[in-house]
Amino acid sequence: MSNKQWESMIDSAKRWGILYTCAKCSSENVSKLNGWTKWDVLSQSWRVVLSVKDDVHWCNDCHTGVDVLIETVNIGEYEDESVT
Repeated sequence: MSNKQWESMIDSAKRWGILYTCAKCSSENVSKLNGWTKWDVLSQSWRVVLSVKDDVHWCNDCHTGVDVLIETVNIGEYEDESVT
């Protein structure tokens, strides 16, 4: 089997996925804020979502709302890192 055939087999075995990173600090520690809640003193619980925001992302390292970068990555590399 030629090197080109081996490379093709290796590439086809990779599992691809999406990685979201903070546009400010490049952290992968980002969340999506889907809505806002409000503390209700009388019921002593968080009230239902007040508004829905589809485009708000939060960086847990920057502690602020941020834009995110979307990148396609090989998930297999992440699995390899978690084993060690």
